[in-house]
Amino acid sequence: MHIISSVSIYLSKIHVHRYFQYVPSLFSLFIYLSIYLSIYLSIYLSIYTVNFRIFLLFYILLFHSYISCFSFSIFYTQHFCLPPPFKSKPLWFTRSVFSIPSLSPFTHSLKLSFHLFTLIFFSLLFLLLLLSFTLSFSSSFYTTFLFLLLNY
Repeated sequence: MHIISSVSIYLSKIHVHRYFQYVPSLFSLFIYLSIYLSIYLSIYLSIYTVNFRIFLLFYILLFHSYISCFSFSIFYTQHFCLPPPFKSKPLWFTRSVFSIPSLSPFTHSLKLSFHLFTLIFFSLLFLLLLLSFTLSFSSSFYTTFLFLLLNY
């Protein structure tokens, strides 16, 4: 995070952000496309593969990447809301992932609640998958554990 903040401060000081004014919208588009593509791919993996552990590992990686993108978006918004060292907000702040100053407060809260709802949905789905993983492999794990314990 320190690297991101120092790079963003450096970019704002030399006014390079004029050339990157569409980066946040492309970044958010990339996040959403990767999430939906990963959902479809994980459903495909769960249906057509016997090995459930690959599917679970893939979903854990997806969940981790989504959390990282979510925290980066929060950091990005909070960082550019600070007054100095910025005399004015950068041009590409107006197209950020979370905050669009021209939006009404209702639309802004709706956008933020959509992000939070997506995060909660992914968390619950992750817990459900973890529970199903535990239930499906618990019997084989305990059988193997008892077998190893009885042999020693």
